[in-house]
Amino acid sequence: MDCLGDTNTSGGNVQYDNLLYILNNALWCTVDPTSPNPVAKPLVDNVSNFKVWYGVDTTSSGSATQYLKASQIANWSNVKSVMIQWTFTIPTANQPGVQTAQNNTPIQFNQVIQLLN
Repeated sequence: MDCLGDTNTSGGNVQYDNLLYILNNALWCTVDPTSPNPVAKPLVDNVSNFKVWYGVDTTSSGSATQYLKASQIANWSNVKSVMIQWTFTIPTANQPGVQTAQNNTPIQFNQVIQLLN
């Protein structure tokens, strides 16, 4: 399945290349970004930041002991999980009637996905 929810109906093996990025305060996905006809669509509005961190087992314990950026990974076989971090903006921030600082504070959401390796 690609990041837009489309599945392979050909019966053969298919590799999907998905590019996720922030554009105009939304999380976007482009399927096969290097193809002649890439397909791009917004997935979620009001997203101001999107990060991916890799949980690495640095002590041979079998569990992630440290979260690193992809550029910091020395041995990909030590990656045990992936943490996806979204920062959402509040659509009513700075609007008339919204006066407390709490209503203007972005919301951060983290999701950790364990890998089977």
